[in-house]
Amino acid sequence: MINDSKIEKKIVTALNACFKERLISVSIFGSVARGEYSLNSDIDIFCIIEGLPTKPYKRKILLNEAVSSHLEMPFTIIVKTKEEFISQFPPLYLDLGLDAKIIFDKDNFLRDRLRKIREIISQAKLVRAKDGRDYFWQWQGPHSHRWQMNWEGYSEF
Repeated sequence: MINDSKIEKKIVTALNACFKERLISVSIFGSVARGEYSLNSDIDIFCIIEGLPTKPYKRKILLNEAVSSHLEMPFTIIVKTKEEFISQFPPLYLDLGLDAKIIFDKDNFLRDRLRKIREIISQAKLVRAKDGRDYFWQWQGPHSHRWQMNWEGYSEF
């Protein structure tokens, strides 16, 4: 059995110790956040941190060093700066909009963006369905084959 609050505290403590005031937001998502975890589950962590190295492998090393000694279970960590987060809108953000459990959020940065993502999901008339252990997105009704989705919302053309 996973003690969510204990794990959440360890994650925030580890990231705060390493990044201090540069830490903006931390959330967990995926099976642990949905309460669907198993013995084989890892914990999925999404962070917004300022002042990160630009090279992905340097970020990975830095974050793994910050968190690995604090968690006894496998984890995957995805990190963005504020600028990176708001400059793109990948499909992952849809899942975060539904699943993310915020465990640290300076100035409600992530909370406000997740609310916007949920509005966009509703505007686009998307629903997430489950097939076995896998999730996928589908349209609730007819839609154009030419569409776009970004921070401004959903639009067809």
